[in-house]
Amino acid sequence: MNEKNPCRFNLFVRLKANQVQRYPNNSLTWTHRGDKYNLDEKKQLADLIKMVIKHFSKYELLQITDANAGKKYSPDQIVLKINKNIIEINKLYKYSDYLTKVFLPEWLK
Repeated sequence: MNEKNPCRFNLFVRLKANQVQRYPNNSLTWTHRGDKYNLDEKKQLADLIKMVIKHFSKYELLQITDANAGKKYSPDQIVLKINKNIIEINKLYKYSDYLTKVFLPEWLK
């Protein structure tokens, strides 16, 4: 995490097309910045994981990215990707020390 941008983890979401709830400007997509919830990197990731566990079924796509894990917009930055309730990428094992206080359900381990 650098001083200019305290946000290390982000959660990108896309609502299902038939979803009534929308984001501003009637948008189906949104990015939840981790620093909105906490400035500590470990807690950022934990809070975003808790959001995924709680709300995964209402989204078509959920993707957690790590800004420190590679070049901007590269596949190396993806920590977790769930597309249509199917886990496509799961690198949470690399962040096990960040998730010591988070209960992960069996489907997410």
